[in-house]
Formats: sequence, C-alpha cells, structure tokens
Amino acid sequence: MRFFLALIYLALQVVMIVYGRIDPSAHFHWAPFDIQNEYRVSVEIDGQELSEDEIADRYNERAVGVDPHAIEHLLAVVERYERTYGKDDNASVRVRYRVNGRDMHEWRWPQE
Repeated sequence: MRFFLALIYLALQVVMIVYGRIDPSAHFHWAPFDIQNEYRVSVEIDGQELSEDEIADRYNERAVGVDPHAIEHLLAVVERYERTYGKDDNASVRVRYRVNGRDMHEWRWPQE
C-alpha cells in the first residue's frame, strides 16, 4: 500500500512539473525556474512620467529588474491592475523586456 501511495505522489509531482513547464505563467507551479527576464516598466499618466518608486507602489513590483519567473507573470500583474484599480487613470504602460538575454520585446497597455 505504501508503495502505491509513494508512486502516486511521485506521479503527481511529475504531472505538476510538466504542467508548470507548459503553462506560460508558471509562477505558482512547482517547477524549476530556468528563465531570466530583464525588464523595465514605464508608465505615463496624463502626460506625466511616473518615477520608479511610484511604479513600484502602483504594481507592487520593481520598475526595473531581473526576474526568474515567466514574463507573463509581470504582464498579468500590470494588466490586472490597469483593468481594475487603474481603469480610470488613463495610463499608458510600456514594458520592455528581454528573455534569457535574447532580443528585446515590448508590451504596451492599453493593447492595440
């Protein structure tokens, strides 16, 4: 009986690792983080550029940094904030990021 419980436990671990590798927002899954994202968030509200401290206060994330989680996690945080608390702020957000040192990408809010 213990053998089968241990086997089921290990099989569930393997399933969670595979799921964590497939899901692009693999932030909350038990799986190795092998991604390095360099990013910079810039926000403009009514023509006024927010400082790095104001951006950190707004999203609870650093404005400039390196993150070992999927970039989709940061983008989801920004998008969720802008769809809820910041929906009346008329904010223009730009996230420039590089995954594993490769080409620079850019994500914008509102999305066009």
